[in-house]
Amino acid sequence: MAAYQCWTAATSGVEQQFSKLKRSPVELSNASVDTDRRLAIVMGDGQARSPAVQPEVIQAARRIYASLLSSGRSRPRTKPRFDCGVTGKVKTGSFANWNRTRKKALLEAVQKCETPPRKPSELLTESSQKERNFQRKQGLKRKAEALADGCLLPDEVTQEVQEEALRLTKANRQGDGLRKKKDRHTKCPVN
Repeated sequence: MAAYQCWTAATSGVEQQFSKLKRSPVELSNASVDTDRRLAIVMGDGQARSPAVQPEVIQAARRIYASLLSSGRSRPRTKPRFDCGVTGKVKTGSFANWNRTRKKALLEAVQKCETPPRKPSELLTESSQKERNFQRKQGLKRKAEALADGCLLPDEVTQEVQEEALRLTKANRQGDGLRKKKDRHTKCPVN
């Protein structure tokens, strides 16, 4: 770590680097001096690079990695592999063979059979219909209250919800008027 810190610019980042290393598992490990130095470089490297430079560094690292990779897409294909298109030997009794034959049999069976007709929907009982209607009314009422409060999403606003909100607003105004009248009549006169 001392070697790395000697060759970098002295800033407040140096003290932060010491703090990072002190809290990290690197400090507690039994690694060689060279490993400690490389880990210190990796941990402190984020301070030296700006976020704007980071994508360029990542792209360059990917290019280097791809050029050093000995297989895969980085290797140019000049001619096809010698075993391209050759089917391998099938071991009878293996799980892979059993799986292949099972898939094939299942595919054939699916292609032969027809899709059964859709089951007709069962009619709701009277109590189920009442409950469904009750829940729909409650949902409509909650949406109307949310619309009146200005909390309903624009895509949920329908004509039915607007009418219910208007009806609820009128009912609330009437209820407020009745309570005012009742309060006036129940107040005791001041002596």
